[in-house]
Amino acid sequence: IKKMLSNPIFRREFISSCRSLRVKLLVFAYILSLAFVLLAMWPGGGVLSTVSDTGKKIFELFFSVNLSLLILLIPSFAATSVTSERENNTYSALFTTLLTPWEIMSGKLASAVLMLIILVILAIPVASVTALTGGVTFTFLFKITAVLVMTAISYGLVGLACSTLCARSSTSILLNYVLILVLAAGT
Repeated sequence: IKKMLSNPIFRREFISSCRSLRVKLLVFAYILSLAFVLLAMWPGGGVLSTVSDTGKKIFELFFSVNLSLLILLIPSFAATSVTSERENNTYSALFTTLLTPWEIMSGKLASAVLMLIILVILAIPVASVTALTGGVTFTFLFKITAVLVMTAISYGLVGLACSTLCARSSTSILLNYVLILVLAAGT
């Protein structure tokens, strides 16, 4: 982790992503969407009137929406990692540095995946509210969060692969969505 944090590609990509208004708006819309879904599904009679099965159903639907939103956001972070360098004519400058290709790609991947993991972590407080309805333990919530993190990492790798194969960001994003659709439908 210390080596990754000192990677200049990771630091540049992550800091520029954090400062981007687009990313801030995506994060806000993501959390707001999850909160709205939870509010729309919340039992009308209050928490005390629900049974644990209802709590599990609310959590399952919440998890499905969370996973769907995460899958929709993955290409915006991962699929443009390398193509944006090509489009900004800074791709060749990457190889004039003393960094190895492995360090360049791992820095770009870590930056994209860390943004997705931050999204998952930011959704935990909203998801933990579903535990109030009963039927969902915090251990189960932790396991589901681990599934979301693994999804972000694996689909982030697919996005990075698409970014290296395509010359344009739009093509990379489209290919990433197609591959994610195939992978998600197959699992």
